[in-house]
This record gives sequence, structure tokens and C-alpha cells, in this order.
Amino acid sequence: MKRLGWMTVVAIMWSALSLHAQTNTFHVAVTGTISEDAGKLKISSADLLTSANNALVLVYDQTDGFLLLAEENTNTTLAANVILGSSVSAKLVAGTFNASMVAYGEGLASTAVTNLPPPTPVLNGAMQMIGKLNTGGSKTTLSATLQGVWTDPHVTPSGQPAALFKGTIKSLGPAPLPAFF
Repeated sequence: MKRLGWMTVVAIMWSALSLHAQTNTFHVAVTGTISEDAGKLKISSADLLTSANNALVLVYDQTDGFLLLAEENTNTTLAANVILGSSVSAKLVAGTFNASMVAYGEGLASTAVTNLPPPTPVLNGAMQMIGKLNTGGSKTTLSATLQGVWTDPHVTPSGQPAALFKGTIKSLGPAPLPAFF
């Protein structure tokens, strides 16, 4: 029942995005380091995917200024997992942007992403995405830094060790807008 509830929320959100919004969707690569007291873990896009058939996509809704990092099944273009979504964002005319990104587990803002493959820890934090989005000309591109709290030990699921993240996200080319279930 819980899964049906979050799928409904995501489907409604995505329907609203796809019906009225001007969007840019990119295949993206994420690289970075998760730092915990026990040490550091280097991660790449593959460490955020729940299946080898999936790829990371970043959706930018130009109408509402919303950003969403999701895992998309490349065979079906269905969204398989929502990872981060923006709570607030601003983009200047020149393309420079800043977005406060929060964990989007089960399609709900500020909910832990608990299904990342090991050894990637639970993602339940918030991060800043600061970068440049070029939407002019024949090719739309994005490059940004992503930095902040990967795991907050005081947020559900509690008891997880504190973890920080610092990394980059870069567009690899256009992607179809994922459909949600």
C-alpha cells in the first residue's frame, strides 16, 4: 500500500510536469566522494543505479524551476527510482543556477532513499547543486557541483552514521522525459 501511495504522488507530480512545463532532460554522470568517520567512499553513477538497465537522468522544469535526479530504465523510459529533487532553486538568465536538493526516496521529498546498491549508504540528507545550465543554441548542457549532507543520523532511518558528499554532475546528452509507472 505504501508503494502505491508514493507511486501516486510521483505520477501526479510528473503528470503536472509533463503537461504544462517546458523541460530539459539529460542523461547525467555523477562522481564524488562520500565521507564518513570510518573513511571515504568514491562513487560514480553506477553506485546509484538499482539495475544495469538503468541510467541517471536529470530533469529541469524551466516553467517551475524544479530539478529532479532520477534513475530511468533505458529500455522502457520508466522512472525506476527518484533520488533527489529541488526544494528551492533559482536560475539566472546567463544559465548559472543554485538549487537546494533533498532526498526523494519513494517519490516523496525529504524521504530517505534506502534502495541504493551496497556499499552506498542511505541517502536522507540535503545538498546544494550549483552550476551552469546552457539552454541556448542547438545543444543544451549542464555541469554542476553537488555538495552537502548525504546521511543525517538524526533523520529516519535514524542511527545511520553521518555522511557528507562532494562531487560533480555533468550532462552526457539528451534523454527522453521519464514516464512514472
